[in-house]
Amino acid sequence: HTNFYDLVNGYRVTKAKHMLGDPQFNHWNLLGIAEECGFRSKSVFNSVFKTKTGLTPSEFRNLAD
Repeated sequence: HTNFYDLVNGYRVTKAKHMLGDPQFNHWNLLGIAEECGFRSKSVFNSVFKTKTGLTPSEFRNLAD
């Protein structure tokens, strides 16, 4: 019961969560991670990420450290 947009964004957020939690990507900024995961803007990345996880990407990264 989801649309294509939500499905794709779910995969993007999953990839972003992996990158944010992996020390190999600690030197990447959030915009770089967003773009690598297929988001075209940081604001959309932040909004979708927070909707899917309940946390902003920055909060998620800080918890992963």
